[in-house]
Amino acid sequence: MPLPDYDAGVITKQLYDAAQSKRVCSIQLFKETGSRVVHPYGVCRTKQNKIVIVCWQEYGYSAKSTGPGYRNLMLVECSSVKVLPRPFFVRNDFDPADPLYAEWVFHI
Repeated sequence: MPLPDYDAGVITKQLYDAAQSKRVCSIQLFKETGSRVVHPYGVCRTKQNKIVIVCWQEYGYSAKSTGPGYRNLMLVECSSVKVLPRPFFVRNDFDPADPLYAEWVFHI
């Protein structure tokens, strides 16, 4: 359950600004012990009707996966975003037309 001060609009705007300027972010999810350093690629609704942050995770906490890779993180579980001063480059294998993504809020 989100904290009382959770604001999906604020977090989405931070992710949007970071994606548009291609800035790396440190994000914290509720119930996780560590943060994740990610390249935010967008926010979308999946075919399972979940709103997710689509990103490339450089490093940091991950309960299921090890190492860098694509992650779809639940937006409602994101408690904070810190935009870092470091840029990222969009990976050639990112495909916003992938059928997994039903409807984009935004993407790079």
